[in-house]
Amino acid sequence: MARHFRFMAGLCLLIGACHAESTRTPSAQPPVATTVREPAESHGGLLDYELMLTGGASQDQELPLLLAVHGLGGSPERFQGMYQALSTPARLVLPRAPLATSNGGGSWFFFQLDDPDRDAFGRRLHAAAKEVVVLLDWAQDHFPTVGKPVITGFSQGGMVSLAVAAGWPGRIAAAVAVAGDLPTILVHEPTGTPSDLPPVLAFHGEEDEVVPIEFMRTATKALKARGYQVELRSYPGVGHGPSARMRRDYTATLQDLLENTDQPAGNRSNRAGRPSR
Repeated sequence: MARHFRFMAGLCLLIGACHAESTRTPSAQPPVATTVREPAESHGGLLDYELMLTGGASQDQELPLLLAVHGLGGSPERFQGMYQALSTPARLVLPRAPLATSNGGGSWFFFQLDDPDRDAFGRRLHAAAKEVVVLLDWAQDHFPTVGKPVITGFSQGGMVSLAVAAGWPGRIAAAVAVAGDLPTILVHEPTGTPSDLPPVLAFHGEEDEVVPIEFMRTATKALKARGYQVELRSYPGVGHGPSARMRRDYTATLQDLLENTDQPAGNRSNRAGRPSR
């Protein structure tokens, strides 16, 4: 019961932080991010999503694509606050988790603290990542896009981002996970060379009791052993909710990746990626 309370406290901390960010009093400068509404039938059969444009970008502009995956109990609307500080012109697709939660948000898969069956957890995570990849592929084809997409996420969303990097490395330019996890059952021997693998960047609080950093350390070690370029940034004294410093570092990392995403989007030679398991 105590661990469940800590989990919900961490969840509420993140949701509250995102809400505060999105409702902050605007400065004299024009907003750098706008929300774009599309009719639901325009992407029928896919995960629902919200669309954001950052850096003063226009809807018909050819832009880098960032797919941002919210955490357990979150939603695209709540998660948008994490990206208001992005000044780089980019298109953000924020998918909505398909399983409803009691707080009005969503879940990507069934999750429990200290799940003893890591293999079953991995299979549930892989299934969720597969749905996200379908949306990612559709978005890259549907919108005028520069280069391969970058995928990112928090908590469950960070887990999904890492699973996409491990299972479909050819689909993305990079994966950035905050407070994530990746069961090693999903880390397979790559079929290509290390140069074909996307860089993986992880941000994690050292005092995270919801998703302990030891899981992320194990995951990054396994990814490195398979040839991935991996960087894990740990933050002393930080729990599951991202600190101000972590948020600044995270935003700077995303900006750098989006500014340097210049591989032609028309190249679909890597679409095969990792065979689905």
